[in-house]
Amino acid sequence: MSVSTCHIIPQRHALLRIRVSSSPCCGIGNPAASASQACAADQSAASSSLAIVMGKRKSRMSKLLARPKKQPKLDTTFPCPFCNHRDSVDCFIDLKHNCARVACFICREKFSTKAHPLTAPVDVYAEWIDACVAVNTQLDDDVV
Repeated sequence: MSVSTCHIIPQRHALLRIRVSSSPCCGIGNPAASASQACAADQSAASSSLAIVMGKRKSRMSKLLARPKKQPKLDTTFPCPFCNHRDSVDCFIDLKHNCARVACFICREKFSTKAHPLTAPVDVYAEWIDACVAVNTQLDDDVV
């Protein structure tokens, strides 16, 4: 015959429920059991029947690992392929009219193309460079 009781122990803002069971194998109901057998049985019964519902504090390292890493910012000003001035080319993207424009404010060279919501200034500048390379290769083919 086994008797089960439940004790509630208050501990630091939380309640722990510990189930204590008395059975013949743990030494309480059996006077012939030795003390070492009773302790071993009590420890195994306590480890299997304890229901602790407490959490740990978060460590500083876990907070740092959970924080998202910052994405590197892409350039918005670029060197001009015609006049070779650094940071003289600006990109303007107008999603309302679906157009993007790249212009150098030193030599007044301009390029415009279609834009969509995923268009970035780097993409528009790269299209301008690709268009310049395409025109130069056509001119080289015509001369030869």
